[in-house]
Amino acid sequence: MNGVMAKILIYGGGKAAKTVIEMLQDDKNVEIAALVARNLDKEGAVYAKEIGIKCFQTIKEISDTGIKFNIIFNLTGEPELELGELATLHDHGIEIINSVSSKLIYDLLYDRHKNHIDKETVIKQLREQKAYFKNILDDSFDMIMVTDRRGIITEFNKGGENMLGFSKKEVIGRKASEFYINPDERDDILEKLKKDKFVANYETVLIKK
Repeated sequence: MNGVMAKILIYGGGKAAKTVIEMLQDDKNVEIAALVARNLDKEGAVYAKEIGIKCFQTIKEISDTGIKFNIIFNLTGEPELELGELATLHDHGIEIINSVSSKLIYDLLYDRHKNHIDKETVIKQLREQKAYFKNILDDSFDMIMVTDRRGIITEFNKGGENMLGFSKKEVIGRKASEFYINPDERDDILEKLKKDKFVANYETVLIKK
């Protein structure tokens, strides 16, 4: 965050939310701005209210309060939220830690908290995990195209370069829909992802250079 205090919105009110709050509440570089959960009777939301963290049931409720935050932890375990109500916040410069990354960070923070591991070790572990996933991206013969919530391509691997003929430099920053023969198919894929949580055996035709 380059010296800017992390002002975190916790999205989710369960056990994971309570644990993350417990581990971060004494960190001087972090402010837990608020918590959002559909059910405010869950243990994480109850604990947040007990220690004075403002709690809401929807993002919309927060927008009227003037509460500022620059990071959202999605601790709901529902990745489809990142394609819906959270997606628009990304356009306003708010970093959304997705459900997979939140789980990784939660595990590392919990391990640090439980075993008294120093912060430098946690950072080292995060870097190792990042390098691990980067190796998967780089070494795969299959095409891997990663986009943000607006559909803008943020990663494109060597397998994709070989398959489509476009270089990574030519692809990064463009809309993924530009590479579909039928651009509407991307919306169809996202709808299936929201509904079923995964997409398998979906045939599509992409544009080659």
